[in-house]
Amino acid sequence: MSPDTALVLYVIGINAAVIALLRSRIIARRRIETLAGELAKERTAHAATTAAGAADSAERKRLTARLDTLTTALTPIVVRARTGWPLFISRRDLATVTLLVEHPGPDGEQLVHLEQSFHRPA
Repeated sequence: MSPDTALVLYVIGINAAVIALLRSRIIARRRIETLAGELAKERTAHAATTAAGAADSAERKRLTARLDTLTTALTPIVVRARTGWPLFISRRDLATVTLLVEHPGPDGEQLVHLEQSFHRPA
């Protein structure tokens, strides 16, 4: 084999190795971009799930507080019914129940707080 042929084969071998390395790098870069996109999607989905969970938790707390308010307002009626006394509900409790029934959303709680503020001692 002549030195020129050996040099040509050497250059071809180097070129093949460089092409293989570049191809591997391109494939790796595409894979990294794909993984980064999938990670971004998962983070977005997780953030949406977390936000929905927080909203559900806030709504659950609001409804629990609403149930407690209704229970407090209606307890005297239940006690009187069990003991045989005539059924009676105070005007304050009647106003609370009426506001909560007429305004089922968060506005009802705000109106109840406003109504209760009228009866607080100064």
